[in-house]
Amino acid sequence: MKKTLLFSFAITSSLAFGQKKLVSSTYRYIDGNSNVVYIDSNKHNYNNWQGSLNEFKLKFDFTGDIMYFVQPEITDVPCDQVLRYSGSSYPLSLISTIQNTVVFNQITEANTDGNYRVLNTYDASGLKTVSKSQVDNSSIWETVDSTTYSYDALGNQLTRSFYQFTPSVVLDYTDTSWYQTGTNKLIKYKSYSLDWQSSTLIEDSKTDISWIGNNVQNCDLFFDNGSGLEWLYRVTYGYTGSNPTSFIAYDVANNTPTAYIYANGYFQYTAQNQIAEYLLTVAGDTIELNLYQYDSDGFLIKREEKQGIGTPGLFSIDENNYYFQNTAGIQELDKAKVSVYPNPATDHLTIQTEGNIQFVQILNLSGQVLLEQKIGELNIAHLASGTYLLQGTTSKGNFSSKIIKN
Repeated sequence: MKKTLLFSFAITSSLAFGQKKLVSSTYRYIDGNSNVVYIDSNKHNYNNWQGSLNEFKLKFDFTGDIMYFVQPEITDVPCDQVLRYSGSSYPLSLISTIQNTVVFNQITEANTDGNYRVLNTYDASGLKTVSKSQVDNSSIWETVDSTTYSYDALGNQLTRSFYQFTPSVVLDYTDTSWYQTGTNKLIKYKSYSLDWQSSTLIEDSKTDISWIGNNVQNCDLFFDNGSGLEWLYRVTYGYTGSNPTSFIAYDVANNTPTAYIYANGYFQYTAQNQIAEYLLTVAGDTIELNLYQYDSDGFLIKREEKQGIGTPGLFSIDENNYYFQNTAGIQELDKAKVSVYPNPATDHLTIQTEGNIQFVQILNLSGQVLLEQKIGELNIAHLASGTYLLQGTTSKGNFSSKIIKN
């Protein structure tokens, strides 16, 4: 049986520093009946701010098996503390606190509640070379696993190897990449995993990538069929200028691409050439739709994924929301043209904005999410008297403000 193409989004790190701080993020998983199954929320605290993000947007890059648009990674944001909340309804419960050691905008240690930590090592150019996970075992830090990375002179990742340390050190999998000489254009990627019966690494998959100028032409996908790698798909890309607008995944038989189309992908962009929509069809059925929203600075503030086949059609299954503080001193409340009244308030709070309200939260000063909705009239009668953080997203951008409950 042919393996399914890995067309879902993976996460990659593409962060840089200089404009905004990520204040918080929320992830919600939703079932087919529009019920929220669980919610994760992260609050990022900064004691001695060293830097911030100067971009937080999707990037067309290699992920899994093909060239694709991938999201930035939030775990490497150089904050001093992360408060992690979770639950299926509000208020969410605090599940862990991560204390980070930040050196030159890099997290060298992420310690979770004193019993689990991740240690990171970087080379002179700032690239991560080792990420080691450890648990506290009778006051001794015991290594559980470790990931090592290697790079070429241009900073292209050549290898990524994952080792398990319990009960003994074992190389569990490794990925290897090749590039056009003197460029960052990936031309071959191989994935190897441990065969536990023979205790040897075997090739799981391979992708050969061809280019025309600066545009990817094809991704040829090979998977293990039990007796070695078999060429199963050719993914061909279409462009408008430098923007990929579509791809077609063709079946391959007898080492020759056929005319049979297994899957289609379609990309749409904002006026600023940022990816706004991704649509995937398989065997003619629409099965996935991803929607993306940005603030006026081009920062990604929301991702929504919808899936479904046939009746009732597409439905939301998860969404991510990101909230930023503008470190240049420009208030997001002004940029989003939002007014909040009355403030202080007793029972109800009203939000007015030129744009459409898409997401509103009220948090306590510890970062715990107490209320969440998608309209601008908030009933806060149940909240205790005190100061809270109001944050949200409109079609014009993010906004945040402190409010007082009488």
